Amino acid sequence: MTRPMRFLGKFSFRLDPKGRINIPARFREELPSKNDGKDRSLVVIKGLDGCAWIYPIATFDALMNYFDSPELIANPMVRHFQTLFTDGASVETPDEQGRVSLSDEIRAHASLDGEVEIHGCINRIEVWSPEARARHIAKVTAQGKDLEALASEFFAAAIAQKRQPEAA
Repeated sequence: MTRPMRFLGKFSFRLDPKGRINIPARFREELPSKNDGKDRSLVVIKGLDGCAWIYPIATFDALMNYFDSPELIANPMVRHFQTLFTDGASVETPDEQGRVSLSDEIRAHASLDGEVEIHGCINRIEVWSPEARARHIAKVTAQGKDLEALASEFFAAAIAQKRQPEAA
């Protein structure tokens, strides 16, 4: 069994004049190699909270498969979410230097210009403007949501969900 891809760490880079970012070498090591025959493509989409998200295509496909069920696709809210979530998305393959392009729309959504912060977020890569990231962290912590508070809420919810009997 192969280990799942994990993106961890924080890196600072500059957008190049063509609107490309460098995928950190540590993150590129998590992607399939050119020689193993697997798709190395990355999906670049508008992230939540004012950043851009980058998923390996296999991870993104698994996420999108969740939304393909007939009961979900019949829901207008799900369709609207899909429309907005994938608006401006692109599929990119890192070049020889590990760069991928960010569309004008993605850069505008995430206020990316010049310096960017690239954060590993377990199964995805987040691309932030340093100012937007600082505002986001300040907003979350101002709501009393430090790491301990968020962990307490998250794990309590996860435990409660596991205790619920599955629908027959």
